[in-house]
Amino acid sequence: MQLLKNIRTVNWMSVYQTLKTNFIDKKLKIFPVIENGKQPMIENWQNDCSCSTLQIMYWLENAPKCNWGLPCTPNDLFVLDIDTHNVNGLENAKKLFNTLGIKEINTLSQKTPSGGLHLIFKSDDELKKVANTSNSFKDYPGIDIRSDGYILVNPSNINGVEYQLTNKDINIMPQALKEFILSQKDLVKTEHKEKKE
Repeated sequence: MQLLKNIRTVNWMSVYQTLKTNFIDKKLKIFPVIENGKQPMIENWQNDCSCSTLQIMYWLENAPKCNWGLPCTPNDLFVLDIDTHNVNGLENAKKLFNTLGIKEINTLSQKTPSGGLHLIFKSDDELKKVANTSNSFKDYPGIDIRSDGYILVNPSNINGVEYQLTNKDINIMPQALKEFILSQKDLVKTEHKEKKE
């Protein structure tokens, strides 16, 4: 029994250290998500997400195997979610970046369990007006925009396969990419659209 308790303690501390390094120390707010799933464990996650050591330790102690969500709006983030479900989003993203003359994307990224990719950028007042959409660019399918909502992050896993973060900082997106996104009028919220919603 003592051995099992020690193993649980080691695993708990390992997860906590990962969360501390990736999020707490960087003042990025997170929240618990159900084990092996994507559904939040707390109802008001947009407001109750936290980067507090005590809060995260409390969540971890009560749900040591849970997954973790990183919300976009509370952290001022803008995410390109590149999918591999029934489409080669990675290849289409490369085509888009080549078309825009972008040779390198220098920001925090994350490989997903399904082989997709999250590109995590700093948001701004203009990008906050871009809608949360799937297959956001007609000529480049498999690229979703996460301007709101959340993504799962390491050390989360689906069916035993972990999300894998790089160790890069979160940076602003290349200007050419930002201009391309803002030029997609169907994606940009106007005051009229917001009132209608």
